[in-house]
Amino acid sequence: MSAAAIAWQFTRRNAERWKKVTVRAIGIAFFALAAYVTVDAVLTLTGAEEVDHSSLGIGIATASLLIMLMLAWFEFAPVVIWAPAASRLM
Repeated sequence: MSAAAIAWQFTRRNAERWKKVTVRAIGIAFFALAAYVTVDAVLTLTGAEEVDHSSLGIGIATASLLIMLMLAWFEFAPVVIWAPAASRLM
Protein backbone atom coordinates (compact mmCIF):
# COMPACT_ATOMS: atom_id res chain seq x y z
CA MET A 1 0.00 0.00 0.00
CA SER A 2 2.90 2.34 0.74
CA ALA A 3 4.35 1.80 -2.70
CA ALA A 4 0.95 2.49 -4.24
CA ALA A 5 0.70 5.76 -2.30
CA ILE A 6 4.12 6.87 -3.51
CA ALA A 7 3.30 5.88 -7.08
CA TRP A 8 0.05 7.84 -6.81
CA GLN A 9 1.96 10.88 -5.53
CA PHE A 10 4.29 10.91 -8.51
CA THR A 11 1.45 10.63 -11.02
CA ARG A 12 0.30 14.11 -9.94
CA ARG A 13 1.48 17.23 -11.74
CA ASN A 14 2.91 18.79 -8.58
CA ALA A 15 4.25 15.80 -6.61
CA GLU A 16 5.69 17.97 -3.83
CA ARG A 17 2.23 19.38 -3.11
CA TRP A 18 0.89 15.87 -2.44
CA LYS A 19 3.78 14.82 -0.20
CA LYS A 20 1.94 15.46 3.09
CA VAL A 21 -1.11 13.48 1.97
CA THR A 22 1.10 10.61 0.80
CA VAL A 23 3.08 10.48 4.05
CA ARG A 24 -0.16 10.51 6.03
CA ALA A 25 -1.54 7.60 3.93
CA ILE A 26 1.67 5.62 4.48
CA GLY A 27 1.49 6.31 8.22
CA ILE A 28 -2.11 5.11 8.39
CA ALA A 29 -1.18 1.96 6.48
CA PHE A 30 1.66 1.18 8.89
CA PHE A 31 -0.53 1.79 11.95
CA ALA A 32 -3.20 -0.49 10.48
CA LEU A 33 -0.56 -3.18 9.88
CA ALA A 34 0.74 -2.78 13.44
CA ALA A 35 -2.80 -3.10 14.83
CA TYR A 36 -3.41 -6.26 12.80
CA VAL A 37 -0.13 -7.85 13.89
CA THR A 38 -0.81 -6.93 17.54
CA VAL A 39 -4.32 -8.39 17.54
CA ASP A 40 -3.14 -11.54 15.75
CA ALA A 41 -0.27 -11.99 18.22
CA VAL A 42 -2.52 -11.50 21.26
CA LEU A 43 -5.10 -13.95 19.92
CA THR A 44 -2.40 -16.53 19.22
CA LEU A 45 -0.68 -16.08 22.60
CA THR A 46 -3.94 -16.35 24.53
CA GLY A 47 -4.88 -19.53 22.70
CA ALA A 48 -7.97 -18.07 21.06
CA GLU A 49 -6.47 -18.76 17.64
CA GLU A 50 -4.62 -21.82 16.40
CA VAL A 51 -0.89 -21.42 15.71
CA ASP A 52 -0.08 -21.83 12.02
CA HIS A 53 3.16 -23.20 10.60
CA SER A 54 4.61 -21.03 7.86
CA SER A 55 7.57 -22.28 5.85
CA LEU A 56 7.64 -18.99 3.95
CA GLY A 57 7.75 -17.02 7.21
CA ILE A 58 10.59 -19.15 8.55
CA GLY A 59 12.48 -18.67 5.27
CA ILE A 60 12.00 -14.91 5.29
CA ALA A 61 13.08 -14.68 8.94
CA THR A 62 16.20 -16.78 8.26
CA ALA A 63 17.12 -14.76 5.17
CA SER A 64 16.59 -11.51 7.08
CA LEU A 65 18.82 -12.67 9.90
CA LEU A 66 21.62 -13.70 7.53
CA ILE A 67 21.38 -10.54 5.45
CA MET A 68 21.39 -8.29 8.53
CA LEU A 69 24.43 -10.09 9.93
CA MET A 70 26.30 -9.69 6.64
CA LEU A 71 25.37 -6.01 6.39
CA ALA A 72 26.50 -5.39 9.97
CA TRP A 73 29.78 -7.19 9.30
CA PHE A 74 30.45 -5.21 6.12
CA GLU A 75 29.65 -1.97 7.94
CA PHE A 76 31.76 -2.54 11.07
CA ALA A 77 34.51 -4.91 9.88
CA PRO A 78 36.57 -2.20 8.15
CA VAL A 79 36.52 -0.15 11.35
CA VAL A 80 37.70 -3.09 13.45
CA ILE A 81 40.23 -4.40 10.92
CA TRP A 82 41.75 -1.19 9.58
CA ALA A 83 41.45 1.24 12.50
CA PRO A 84 44.38 -0.21 14.50
CA ALA A 85 46.59 -0.24 11.39
CA ALA A 86 45.62 3.31 10.52
CA SER A 87 46.41 4.57 14.03
CA ARG A 88 49.93 3.11 13.82
CA LEU A 89 50.62 4.96 10.57
CA MET A 90 49.98 8.34 12.16
